[in-house]
Amino acid sequence: MQAQTKPIAKYRRRASVYMVVLGTAMVVAVLGMSALIAQRISLRTNNNRADLAAAKLLVRSGLESAIDYISDDSDWRSNILSGNVVPCYSGDTSGTCTVNPGTFKVTAVDPLDDDISDSPDDSIVLTATGTIGNARQLAKVSMVTNYQPLSCLDAVFASGGSLTFRSAHFAGDQVVASNDAISANADGGSDSTVNADVEAVNTISGRYYYGSTTSGVSSREMPDSSTAFTYYVENSKTLTLSDLDFDGTWYRLDNAVLGDPDGNAEDFIFALDCQNNNVALFNTVVHGTIVLQNAAWVHLDRSVHLDALADNYPAILIDGDTWLDLVWSNVDTGQLGSGLKWQGKGKGQGSLNIKSEYQVGIHGLVYITGYLYCMETTTLEGVMLVAGQAMLSGQQNFTYSSAYYDDPPPGFRNIVGMKMVAGSWRQVVE
Repeated sequence: MQAQTKPIAKYRRRASVYMVVLGTAMVVAVLGMSALIAQRISLRTNNNRADLAAAKLLVRSGLESAIDYISDDSDWRSNILSGNVVPCYSGDTSGTCTVNPGTFKVTAVDPLDDDISDSPDDSIVLTATGTIGNARQLAKVSMVTNYQPLSCLDAVFASGGSLTFRSAHFAGDQVVASNDAISANADGGSDSTVNADVEAVNTISGRYYYGSTTSGVSSREMPDSSTAFTYYVENSKTLTLSDLDFDGTWYRLDNAVLGDPDGNAEDFIFALDCQNNNVALFNTVVHGTIVLQNAAWVHLDRSVHLDALADNYPAILIDGDTWLDLVWSNVDTGQLGSGLKWQGKGKGQGSLNIKSEYQVGIHGLVYITGYLYCMETTTLEGVMLVAGQAMLSGQQNFTYSSAYYDDPPPGFRNIVGMKMVAGSWRQVVE
């Protein structure tokens, strides 16, 4: 029995060595396989990272491409593809733009009413999607309409027809311009003094100009009378002739208060169809914008205070000939509200909200489609535009506001494409 014990022990030692060797080999194999798998994972991760980086570049390219397309095509709102997809280039119908080895697609959305074609003034949001391999990236940018002011807005007073100073004492801190001729003391009268720079397309005649005089200048672009009123009428509260008193010759808006001094300009736009009648305003305060359409004559009689509420809104728009006959005084606040009252709660409703004192004058943009005769004392802070001829007499004090040129209101601007909103470029996480 003892003779057989030694070989068995020997065999056991050999088996143990084999198992150790085999285990070691397996460990080495597992380590090698793990290293290979790790390398493959690292490679795949690097590839994914590279694809994500490339997809981000595709997104940027897509947004830049869409912005260029919109800038180059003045009818882009009409030419956009189904689903509001921005074409890759003129004539493209697919909307999916290939930049090997990836693609991008850009859509445009109107955040206000989801209809990009209903108004050239609407802002948009562009969303670009870049895809390469399994990587997908999105980014957005906001764009607003880029407006260019009409060139007439860089003058404190501009007329489409001739401008005459007749026994006038005019003071203005910005250029006075005419697309025709300018004259002083035409048709007789005492000497006029003009304390402002004046520019005319044609001649400048007369004397006592105390600023520069420049003739032969280019015409300034004036508003289009067929469209200048559109926005304001569409967004107005409607007045009727029955709201006014009639004295047999004039429909009179006397002792009236329109608008709220604490309100917003866009909430207080009042429009009246004058139906080719004469309309006069007397001892009246307007906080907001008043639009007088289809007038024969409009008379701002003695004590009127007009305040546009917003720095760049019109105070009054007149479709007709105009007679300004204002005085240097205050509105009689004791009589205000005995005529028409229309403030926050509607026509004739609510308590009267007025200031303790109103100086006669106009604070805002004035636009007149016809002839202007301006006499007595006019105080203006803003811009006055007259499409026809104008005659100024009496004391005229005009202070320019650049707000109309810097941020032109509807009807007094041209659209020159779209521009990106600063700081609106943002990455989108799905």
